Amino acid sequence: MAALSSSLPIVGSGGDLHRQVSTMIKDKRAPAWMNDYILFTDDPAEVIAFYRKTLKVL
Repeated sequence: MAALSSSLPIVGSGGDLHRQVSTMIKDKRAPAWMNDYILFTDDPAEVIAFYRKTLKVL
């Protein structure tokens, strides 16, 4: 999992996948920081804002 922290953020949609990731973090099967690098949305504007915030670009 350490390699994920140096990778680009992950963007996706789908409620079921979001629930699975949330459950994995809650059950300590995934690190909590992982949540900062995943965005679940269908809104393109949110994707742009997420990349800017996460990658710290203008």
